[in-house]
Amino acid sequence: MGDTIRGRRRDEPFNPFAPGASQQARKRTEDRRKSESADNAAQSKPVMSIAERRRRSLEALKNKQKESKTAIDEKKEASTPLTEEIKLPQQPAQQKSKPTAPTLPDRRSQLEARTAASVETSKQVMEEKKIIESEQPSSTDDIVREETGLTSEKNETIIDEEEPDIIALPDDTSKRESINVFREIKTKVSKAQSKPKGRRKFDKKGGGRQAKVKKLDRRKYLEYKYAARDLLEHESISEEHRSNVLGQVWAKGERIGVDDALSFIDQKEAELILPKDIANAFRKMVDEFTIRR
Repeated sequence: MGDTIRGRRRDEPFNPFAPGASQQARKRTEDRRKSESADNAAQSKPVMSIAERRRRSLEALKNKQKESKTAIDEKKEASTPLTEEIKLPQQPAQQKSKPTAPTLPDRRSQLEARTAASVETSKQVMEEKKIIESEQPSSTDDIVREETGLTSEKNETIIDEEEPDIIALPDDTSKRESINVFREIKTKVSKAQSKPKGRRKFDKKGGGRQAKVKKLDRRKYLEYKYAARDLLEHESISEEHRSNVLGQVWAKGERIGVDDALSFIDQKEAELILPKDIANAFRKMVDEFTIRR
């Protein structure tokens, strides 16, 4: 019975459909959790307190600061002998002569000397010009005098020829009366007498009352249509000519005149489209529906 657990062997797989399977599964999970928690408690190390952790961190910081200070001191000691051994040679101090700026009185003296030199040069140039002018011949003066004499003679002749015309003004200018400039000037315009034009023959262009003409009465169109259809149903008249005769007789008689309608009837009778008795009936009907308008 040691191999079986509540009627089930250890080698057999778990059957979820067996009776009480859910309880067995729950119990197995609880046992597994308890065993795992016991193992973890045995293996876990003792937990340090917060104060102990802080103390250890402070000690570690102090140790790091000490190490960094010792490293800096060692570097300084290693660098000091090198700086003492390397010494630059001292260069002899050279006295640089700086140009001194000229003072105000020195500048004034220089400017005065320059102006005096320029004045002397200008005097020399003027003296040279005077000497050159005095050495030139006096022929130019004679030429200028001759030219001026000629021009004066010409001017005298021109003045003699051109005498101003003297205009005699009337003595009545002082005795003029004052004229009213703002006076209104009225001008009489004679109207052209328009004669009535007589009427001419070609002036009449339409309008007025037109002469009355014999035409078919528009109010009797329905009576004409029914009567004409009865007449055109004759056997001797072909169907293709019936509608044409009916419409043309009424159109010509109603729009143009009765004479045109009668002439159309005569034409169709001559063409043997309408027999004689039917043509006479159409003429009689046209006479009945005729009015003057």
